[in-house]
Order: sequence, then C-alpha cells, then structure tokens
Amino acid sequence: MDSAAAANAADWNPGNIIDDSVFYDGNAMGSAEIQAFMERQVRNCQSGYTCVKDYRQNTDNRPADKYCNGYSGAANESASTIIDKVARSCGISQKALLVLLQKEQGLITSTAPSSWNYSAATGQGCPDTAPCDKATAGFFYQVYYAARQFEVYRLNPTWWGYQSGRWNNILYNPDGGCGTQRVYIENAATAGLYIYTPYVPNRAALNNLYGTGDGCSAYGNRNFWRTFTDWFGSTREQNRRIVSVANDIYLVSGNRRYHMPPHAWAQWRAAFGDPSAVTREYLDRFADGGDASLYVRNSTTGAVYYLDSRELHYFDSCDLIALWGGNCQNLIIDVTGADLASLSVGKPMSPFGRTDSAATVYRMVGAEMQPMYDDAVAATYNLGTVPYAALLPGSVVARYRVSTQTRFANGQFIMFAGDSRVWLPTGDGRLFYLPSWTRAAEFGLPSGVFSTNVPTSAAYNWPQIGNLEPFVSCGGSSFYVASGSLRPVTAAATEGFVVASLDPSTCSALAITTEGAGLVFIRPADDTRIFYAVGGAYRHVTSVPQLQKIAGTPSPRVLTISREALALLKIGPAY
Repeated sequence: MDSAAAANAADWNPGNIIDDSVFYDGNAMGSAEIQAFMERQVRNCQSGYTCVKDYRQNTDNRPADKYCNGYSGAANESASTIIDKVARSCGISQKALLVLLQKEQGLITSTAPSSWNYSAATGQGCPDTAPCDKATAGFFYQVYYAARQFEVYRLNPTWWGYQSGRWNNILYNPDGGCGTQRVYIENAATAGLYIYTPYVPNRAALNNLYGTGDGCSAYGNRNFWRTFTDWFGSTREQNRRIVSVANDIYLVSGNRRYHMPPHAWAQWRAAFGDPSAVTREYLDRFADGGDASLYVRNSTTGAVYYLDSRELHYFDSCDLIALWGGNCQNLIIDVTGADLASLSVGKPMSPFGRTDSAATVYRMVGAEMQPMYDDAVAATYNLGTVPYAALLPGSVVARYRVSTQTRFANGQFIMFAGDSRVWLPTGDGRLFYLPSWTRAAEFGLPSGVFSTNVPTSAAYNWPQIGNLEPFVSCGGSSFYVASGSLRPVTAAATEGFVVASLDPSTCSALAITTEGAGLVFIRPADDTRIFYAVGGAYRHVTSVPQLQKIAGTPSPRVLTISREALALLKIGPAY
C-alpha cells in the first residue's frame, strides 16, 4: 500500500497537488489499515506520552448536513477509528487525513506528542495570524471539522479567492513582500489545499525538498505533497480498478468487486493494466459481485457493451447478447461511467466474430458459426456494412457448431485463382457454372465477379453441379428465369429440362414473382416469335390459335427474354 520511493521535486505540479479522485476517496483505507500504518511509523512511544497509535477518546454525535453524513459518537474510540469514520462521512481520503495530521503537527511520527498537538491536530480554525478557535479544539473535532471544511471548499468554490479552472496569484509566504506565483489550479482538491494553507513553495523550498529553503519559503503544501508521495505513492490516480490479494485478481468498481476468471483477464488487463496489490480488508469493503465478464453495463447510463481490445462495443438487443453467450438477466457486470471513461467506444456489436485478431470472420446463425470468405462477403450479410467482428472467447465458440464450409456472398459470382471460369456458389456448398453473363442478367444477378483469385481450398470438395440453367427450384416450387425475376411454372413445364435446385440463401437473393404457375412460353425482345419450352427444347409456335390451344387459355402468359438469352437455348423443331 505505502511506497518506499522518495518524492522528486521534478514531479511537483503547483496546479495539481493531488487528483480529486485520490483526495476525495473515502474508501482509501480501513480502520485496521490505518492502525497498522500508524504502528509502523512509531514502534515505541516515549515514556509519559500518548502517541497517536495509542490515542483514544470519547466522541459525540455530529449532525448530518450537505457536507458530511454526520457522526455517531462512541466511548473510547481509537484515533484510527475516528479517522476512518470521519473520512467515510465527509468523503475525504483516510490517506489525506493522515498526511494532514502529519503536515500540521507531525502527529503520525511523533514519539512525544503534546496535548496541544492533539488540540490543534489538523490546524483547523488555527490561522497563521490568530489563535485557534476553541470550538474546534481537540483531536476528534479537529479531524471532523477539517474534513468537513474541505467539503465546504469543494461545494462552494466561488466563495474563495483561490479557485480551480482559472489562473490564481498565490503567495509564497505570509510576508506579502516575498511575492506571488501565478498558478493555474486544475482541480477542486488542489484549490482546497491552497485555501486551507494559502502558500505555494518557492524554488528554494523545492530545491531542498526535505529541508528548509530561504526566508520567503513556506512548506505546508510542499510537505503535504511530499509526505503523501513518500507514504502512499503518487498523488495522481493510480490503477485501483484492477486489484489483487495473493493470487486472486479482482475488478473493483462502484461498491462491487468481481473475481477475475482466466477467460476475461486478457481483455481487462489490456483495458486497465496490471493489478495493484491490496489487503483483504480493503477488498472486503466491496460487495461480492461474482465473476467478472466481458459483458459490461455502464451503471451510470444503463447501456450494455462488450469489452474487446480496450474498446466498448454496444449491444442493441438481448438477442444479440445471447448470441455472444450472455443474457440480459445475468452475466452482465456493472461498472461505473467514471471507470469506463478511459475506454473508447468502438463500433457496435454484430453477429460476427473472430477466433483471433487475424482470423476468419464467423457469422453466428442459430447453433452454427459460419466462416465468411472475407470482410466484403461479411458486409453482404450485414446490410452492406463491414461488421465489427469482436474476438470470440473460447467459451462462446464452444457453444456453437463451427462449419467448415466457407460462405460467399449470396447471389454473387466468384472466380478461382488460375481459372477463367465464373461460378455461382450456393449457401449449401455447391458450384454452378455461369455459361454467359447473359444468363446472369436473366436471373437478375450482378454482371460481375464479386470475389476473384479465390483459392481452391476455400471451396474444397464443393461439387460442380453444371451450368446455371433457366429452370430452377426454390423451396420445393419450380420457376423459370426471365428478365431478372423467377416466374412460377408447373411441374409439367419442367419435364425434360435440367432444373437447378437452389438453397434458401441463394433463393433469397433472387426476385420471385407471386403469379400463378403456368407453362413456359418465351419471346425474345424485339421479336414476334414465341417459343414453347417442352421436352427439353424450345419449339417455335407458329400461330396464335396453336399457342392458345397448347396453353388452354385465350390469354397465355408469354415471358420476355433477351435475344442473347435465346441463343443459349436448345431450339427444337417448330410446333
């Protein structure tokens, strides 16, 4: 807890003596920790004196107000108990109060403290130019009303001459002839220290950090910073979000602690760094929240995120959280907005993830993880936007059946490396050869290759079905492709023709009309001839009465195709 490193004057910053988060941390220590700390400072007290580690007194009740939550008095309370209870009531760090007692009267390390040292323990109500106020005399009142005074400073910043967020001219010494230093006070805690002790150390005081300077030196705020640094380490906010006791690591936030399981540690370590060692007593101040997870709710806003690579990624639904192995009832941990503020917010979560940072992107569908050929393909499954694919923990991967079949873009063509042929891959792992871009146009599919130079390993053992023919089946129904859409046909109309059976995902990329099924009569654009698809060939119907007789209706459906599409068909004898 306490540091053996001596303060270095080069680290002194007059505008930020101590961070607000450090100074106003009423949970910084517990009474047992305070007691043990004081006993380390003074092993043996001189005969006839009562050192602070042994000091006790009766305390009375103090009413709650806007500055402190009051105090419940008790008989024969120890100094460590008084310091801890006051710190929690007023929201001032126990460490800061220990340093204040040392800075003002040297009480923490004194082996022979006087009664006056206790009477004016914190210097509260004891101005440099006047006697102490009797109303705040005595150790308990000194500690309580000093802590309360710092809250008065914080909550009423405009009442005082030294204010944070602006430049201030601060005296070097009570002798105004020693001059001032222009200081931009950065925070409330530093402003409070200057109001409490209104002098800034000059260069002479800093050059002899552990001694005296010159006739214009003042030492109060220098000594506060130096002593805090010597005893407790930096006055800057340290990592107390990740802590450890022995070999156990915890995430601490708000009033809860979360034990760190192995699968979550790498991400939390990347976010908040290595753990700070703490005592079991410190840890026990926080309620047990169970195990830490990567599903994080901002307890300030209620938004739920996934932690990945030092970024927070927003979940927009409980269903999406479930895909990632979590749920909205549990497994989500609460972390304060202040603790999350150091992390950036990245792209929103999606049903896509990676098994490592450079791996294939997988799409989670039902109980299956489907590998995407590349990011561009993944975008076609995500409304045209490349999805954010977070790192998939092993525990999430284990919930799914991992498909070995690579997914290509639905209804898009590919070419393999070293091969000039164009193929339509289906969602169930088959390949249809595209004989001409004319056929693609009749299907209403893009006239271009979406994925080129595809390694054959990406479609290993995929059967090559043959040509992509104009007769297809989707969902058990038969269709004929013409002018960019699928037109329903009867089962009889398909006799003698090869019918390409397409999977649901490929069919979903095609435009399917809802008209009634019929026979197939086609007419090339800008041509009066009509052809009847029958018995595996296309036969010219030479008259309207004959067409009506075959169709069994005076108004038969005739589908328009391009002249180039007709050239791809097998033409039989005229009907």
